[in-house]
Amino acid sequence: MQFKLDVIQQCVRGEAGAKTVARQYGIHHSMVEHWLSLYNVHGQAGLEKKFTHYPVERRLQVLEHMWANKQWGRSQPIGKQLC
Repeated sequence: MQFKLDVIQQCVRGEAGAKTVARQYGIHHSMVEHWLSLYNVHGQAGLEKKFTHYPVERRLQVLEHMWANKQWGRSQPIGKQLC
């Protein structure tokens, strides 16, 4: 997250635009713009990773539930019943 913060702070401070900063770091300007958008809406928390690594036991429990209830489509959220 520190890398993202360093990148967008250059833009926020007005040192350079998103395209210039992106070029400096070798990343696409749309990524910088996306990070800026997240930062503007959610602050520093918007730059944190959103995914969670679930333990193997939990993943197996979800799969067994899906198999038992034949829930393979997108017709209903899988995790909703288990959480």
